[in-house]
Amino acid sequence: MINRRDFLKVLGITSAVSVIGSHSWQALPAALHDRPESGDLLGRMLARHARIPINTMLPVLQCHDRAIQTPLGLLDSQHIQPILARDYRPPTRLHHENDVRQGWASVAAPSATIYQAASADSDRVTFIGHGGIMNIVDVLPAQDEHAPMWVAVAYPNAQPVGWTQAHLWRPVDVMTPTARSRYAVIERRDSSLTAYENDQPVLTTSVTFNRAAQARTTTIRRHTLGTFSERRHGIAYALIDDDARVIGGAYWHNHFGSSHSEPGHAVQLTIHAARALYTFLPDGAPFHIV
Repeated sequence: MINRRDFLKVLGITSAVSVIGSHSWQALPAALHDRPESGDLLGRMLARHARIPINTMLPVLQCHDRAIQTPLGLLDSQHIQPILARDYRPPTRLHHENDVRQGWASVAAPSATIYQAASADSDRVTFIGHGGIMNIVDVLPAQDEHAPMWVAVAYPNAQPVGWTQAHLWRPVDVMTPTARSRYAVIERRDSSLTAYENDQPVLTTSVTFNRAAQARTTTIRRHTLGTFSERRHGIAYALIDDDARVIGGAYWHNHFGSSHSEPGHAVQLTIHAARALYTFLPDGAPFHIV
């Protein structure tokens, strides 16, 4: 067994490696019931509270069954989604040395708004929460040092969606695995997913379905860093199965592990759990729902 801090260190670098070691069971922080190491987790507010506006980021001190302890007190766990602290890199200025260019990019800020035009005065199309991934297809340089650079984001087929400010995003480049003897099993009765290598459990996490899931066996056909489903943009680290169902990250709720269904793609995980699964399961891997 590895301790929680060591696991979070491993999970924090999965964007740079193609596999996660299979020698030990790794419990993802989506289902924490004990105290995490200080500073490992942050929480993004999903609902507005009297003292705390939406998209506020708070340190997570402890996770309980139905509440999350923060410096401001206990908050309903359904209203705040834990994320890895090392994934949160808020912009400090309009320009930085790693300006986003064309290709896949992830929201590094609490959220990013998508507008119809490259102007905050234009109509809002949607917003993407922290960790959501979109395809950048065009860049509009800043007019001066006080103005932001804008980027155009698109669906996976390159159809434009709108424009967003570049400093809210960071480039994403994640390798897909090629190792065999790997598969995943979803247990419907407790909404959990476990991934295996050589029949040994490697990682587990809680999931949510967009509707009641039927028992079946399918196959992972392809990986895509970002996709779209049922009016939800920026679905991160998506695995697509035989029937075009999507297994990927969700930034808009924290109902993982419950029977509560959520709009969006077929099988929903936290962003960090989706990234771990994306870098573990290869194309062709069996996917069982039991």
